[in-house]
Amino acid sequence: MKDFLGALRNGTVMADEAMGSYLFERTGRLSEINHVYKALNVLNPELILEVHLLNLKAGARCLTTNTFEANRTRLTQFGEGERAAELNRAGVALAREAIAAFRKDTGADYPLFVLGSVGPTPTGGESAAEATDTYREQVSTLVFEGVDAILLETFTSTAHMKAVLALVKAF
Repeated sequence: MKDFLGALRNGTVMADEAMGSYLFERTGRLSEINHVYKALNVLNPELILEVHLLNLKAGARCLTTNTFEANRTRLTQFGEGERAAELNRAGVALAREAIAAFRKDTGADYPLFVLGSVGPTPTGGESAAEATDTYREQVSTLVFEGVDAILLETFTSTAHMKAVLALVKAF
């Protein structure tokens, strides 16, 4: 985390593109039952690695994990709830693997970072306590797997954002 904050203090740090949008472009399908973007971390890791490598080659210094909305509550709607921790671990591992491959291929020795993507709850209307329960497993997995930062994406609830931030601080 210190290295990431230091890089931000020293100037602009380019991040990657929207993973979900690119996966839609590549597959022509939205995340749905039998085609869950987060499950691609395990079912088609080569595709996720390819996306990460394309972003690094384009100049990104931050890779966002393919874990947007990869919390048990949201994944349960797609029949993948029991795999929440596994899919989050794989998301971090793939970003780290892409960085290692990029460094090997290019000799790049500058800092590269992994941002753990966390998206909103399914409805956004859950209480702060419910949101904390929804995010606990995902946030703890991302933190324990060593992401450089947590990226909160498309939240509409300040209470939910505060719940996630409290979880991050607790770990």
